[in-house]
Amino acid sequence: MIDLTRTTQLVRDALFDPEPTWRSYLPEAGDWQKTARLLTVPLVVGAAVLAFVLGLLGSGVSAFGFRPTLGGLVLGIVWGLIAAGVVAFIFSFLAGVFGGKNSFALGLAATTLAFVPGYVGQVLGALPWIGWLLSLALGIYSLILLWR
Repeated sequence: MIDLTRTTQLVRDALFDPEPTWRSYLPEAGDWQKTARLLTVPLVVGAAVLAFVLGLLGSGVSAFGFRPTLGGLVLGIVWGLIAAGVVAFIFSFLAGVFGGKNSFALGLAATTLAFVPGYVGQVLGALPWIGWLLSLALGIYSLILLWR
């Protein structure tokens, strides 16, 4: 089951204090299913749903008149989960190539924690006028966290 209290604590700490958060989560990161239940699925689904709601609220401001749909929401969740798995697989494979530990569970934990700002950016990207800039900045910050 999803522990919402632990998830929100990890998300908040990953945004504002990423290094100690990773160090404290590392002992729990050995099970990829636990990471998926605790972080990956709630982040992907939550970001998609919140972006959908904000998109509905601000869609009248857009010059293009774009309105989010339920089909787009479901497709975004599915593709987000697939992308999280593929990125974690690539990250863990490259870790093994460069002398690190080739572990999918650690790769999923590292990429999920590093991409927390990107998920927040996905939500803020639905804001009119400035959302794209906030989304871009938080996406770049996610890549910097992943690099560290």
